Amino acid sequence: MKRLTTKNQASFVTLLMALFLHLTVNGQTQNTVNNVLWLVEPQFDLAWNFSEGMAAVKKDGKLGFVNKEGKYVIEPQFYFGYDFSEGMALVYKDGKWGFVNKEGKIVIEPQFDWAGNFSEGMAAVKKDGKWGFVNKEGKYVIEPHFDRAWNFSEGMAVVKKDGKWGFVNKEGEKVIEPQFDEVYDFSEGMAVVKKDGKWGYIKNPLTAKEIIQHYEYAGAFIGTIHSIAGNEVIVAGKIAEKVKIFDKLCTFSGEKMIILNAHFPMMTTAKCKVISGSIKDLKPGMKVYKYSSAKDEKKDQEKEEKQGK
Repeated sequence: MKRLTTKNQASFVTLLMALFLHLTVNGQTQNTVNNVLWLVEPQFDLAWNFSEGMAAVKKDGKLGFVNKEGKYVIEPQFYFGYDFSEGMALVYKDGKWGFVNKEGKIVIEPQFDWAGNFSEGMAAVKKDGKWGFVNKEGKYVIEPHFDRAWNFSEGMAVVKKDGKWGFVNKEGEKVIEPQFDEVYDFSEGMAVVKKDGKWGYIKNPLTAKEIIQHYEYAGAFIGTIHSIAGNEVIVAGKIAEKVKIFDKLCTFSGEKMIILNAHFPMMTTAKCKVISGSIKDLKPGMKVYKYSSAKDEKKDQEKEEKQGK
C-alpha cells in the first residue's frame, strides 16, 4: 500500500476521521446516553409491552396500536384494550367490548359486557350477565349460561356454575363437574384446585388425541421436529409467523406432552429446549403446536369489572 505523501491526501484523511468522530459522538449523544438506546422516543400517556409485533399505547385519552418503529398501525380510537393474542386484540368502545385484527378492522363488533383474550381459537365473553365462548368470527361456540368463565388451556376451560368451579371442553361439555371452591387453568397436564379448604392437583382428563384435535381446531400447528442434537431440539415450520422468543411449544409422544421453550426462533426454524417431559421421547417428524397455558386474568378482570368497565 502506498504511503500518503501529499498535503491534500493528509487533509482528506483528517477530514474523514473528524467526520467519523462527529457521527459517532453525535449518535452516542442522541441515542445511547447511559446505555439507553431509544427505539421509540417518549410520547405516549400510557404504553404496554409488545405482543405479536404490536403494542397498545394511549394518547389524548384514546388507545391505538403501534409497530416496533413507533408508527401507528391502528390509530388511537378506543377507550381501552389489551394485547394481541392469536391475531386479535380485545378493545373497549362505546361501553362494550369487541375485537380488532392487526389491520385495525373491527372483526367482532363491541357488544359484550366483558371478554377475555383469544386462546386456542376461542374467547370467553360475558353478555346479559352470563358467560359463553365465541370463535374468531364472533359466533357462539358455547352459548352464555355460566356464571363465570376463563380462557381455554390444554383443551379445557374453567367455568363457574352455582357457586362452584369445574371444567368444560370446546363443545361445552362439563368434563369435570363444578365442585371446587377455587381453581386455576390446566398447565403441563395438571391444574391446582381447592376443595373443602385444602389445595391439591388434578390431571387433565383429555386424551392426547383430544388435545391435539383442539390444537388443530385452534390453528396452533407450528411445524415438525427437524432434528435433535444434545439437549437442543430444532423445530422447522412457519416460525417467523407464529413464534417469538421464549414462546412455549408442545408435542406429544403417546399420552405424554412434552413442552419446549423456543429460545432462538428464526424464519423457518427455532432452536428449543425441553422444559417439561423428556427429550428421549422426541424424534424427528413429530408435530409441534403452539402451547397455550391461559394467563391468570382473574385479578385484573375482577378489578376492572368493579370499576364499571
